[in-house]
Amino acid sequence: PSFLYSESLGGAIALLITLRRSGSPWNGLILNGAMCGISDKFKPPWPLEHFLSIAAAIIPTWRVVPTRGSIPDVSFKEEWKRKLAIASPKRTMDRPRA
Repeated sequence: PSFLYSESLGGAIALLITLRRSGSPWNGLILNGAMCGISDKFKPPWPLEHFLSIAAAIIPTWRVVPTRGSIPDVSFKEEWKRKLAIASPKRTMDRPRA
């Protein structure tokens, strides 16, 4: 048997691909924290959300997304998980892209 494993936004993409295809080449999905939606408390105000959509289409690498505090501080409730995220060598210190 074969399984498709994905995390975060990759989980949403894997789920979308699987639901759109008939006769999937794998036997199942393993989704780790699939990001299938964004909570309203993390979305920017309405006008800014639409501005960012336009900015992403024109300048996708522009690091303009406003954040409230650092990403690990708002993403992890447990201190040990926050420290683990901060210690990750693949973690970026930059602001999110549009």
